[in-house]
Amino acid sequence: MIFGIDSRQSPFLYSNQDSKQITNSTAVGQIKNRNTGVFGTAFRIDQNTFMTNAHVLAGNPKDYSVTFHDKYGNPTEVDVNNQLARSQPEIDPNKGGFDYALFSVMPQQLDRIKSTPKLELDPNGVTPGQSVYMPQYSGSNGRKTIATSDSEKSHGIREVEQLSTSNMLIGDRWHRNGVLHQLDAERGASGSPIISADTHKVVALQSTVSNGNGDSDRNTGANMFNIFPEIKRFLDQNNSKPSNSQIGNLPSRIDNSRQNNQQSGANNWDPHPQSHPSASAYNAGSDFQNSAWGRLSSGKSGSQSTSPASATTGNSRPQAQTTTAQNDGPVHGQSIISNGQQRVYNEKSRLWEHAYNPQVSRKANDTVWYNNQFMTQSEASSQYDRTRWARA
Repeated sequence: MIFGIDSRQSPFLYSNQDSKQITNSTAVGQIKNRNTGVFGTAFRIDQNTFMTNAHVLAGNPKDYSVTFHDKYGNPTEVDVNNQLARSQPEIDPNKGGFDYALFSVMPQQLDRIKSTPKLELDPNGVTPGQSVYMPQYSGSNGRKTIATSDSEKSHGIREVEQLSTSNMLIGDRWHRNGVLHQLDAERGASGSPIISADTHKVVALQSTVSNGNGDSDRNTGANMFNIFPEIKRFLDQNNSKPSNSQIGNLPSRIDNSRQNNQQSGANNWDPHPQSHPSASAYNAGSDFQNSAWGRLSSGKSGSQSTSPASATTGNSRPQAQTTTAQNDGPVHGQSIISNGQQRVYNEKSRLWEHAYNPQVSRKANDTVWYNNQFMTQSEASSQYDRTRWARA
């Protein structure tokens, strides 16, 4: 929502921008689904770790690319490689949702963005009335701008307010413990970093813009105070993850058929990663990078040492197997990529279920992974339809 007169400024055209703000804006890129053209905003937080909203990175990570612009406006595009971690695509801590996703880009393309800086996350998060700014790619043309909270216009200073014990309803979605702010933003700003004007650290993550129909006069983000404890485990693990030689033996895909990949789960593949304790990796020959996945926030710790599940499943989904030879088997909620599709392990059924994809048709009663839980295809479609219109 734009509050009064749009105060967003291009970092490439205005000389009165703070130099640190301009530099930090170059760590922010436009993430785009090449198939649908839908775009949002993402930013770099580590050598090969990037953050956006979970609702932005909603499909197969391989379908996305990120374009960064340097301070002169020159673009550089890299391809998304893997999703590393995610929460539910809504702001509701009662359901474990802070609408964040972490992802990596193709390692061989990192040299393209070697001059792109990294933004530092502030574990303390945001405070009410804090002066902030937000680099973003938004609007119908997806242009890059910086919205600031130090406007001298008559409609008032943009401020950040923390929603603590009260609840706010946007459309049909409850937001709890969110961050309400009046930084100008439009659709496409989803995933933008909200940055302190004093420390230049990321204090919140933009999620949803107000629809301007009277149900809210604030845009909404997730407080980094809530996000950081969840991703710290992954960041610590990522900084100490083993080299490829330490990961161990990873299975190869049995490449007998690629037919009906989008409509059926009947793929000949070995679903179980013979895992190193800190690497939930799946390597399908030359199709995928031999790199470690971080455990998703829903994945629980522990190990299993059971024999493979029965091959008689009654459906065409690939059978999940556990291992007795390695440290642990797949855990509930663990995610991998098979034939370019995301699969998530269901401990109850011992199956690698499909992640919900609104562009793929499945039977209404098929089990899929959506909003950090397993549900039927019909239930996932209903939830998706109720929330997508209100997204930034």
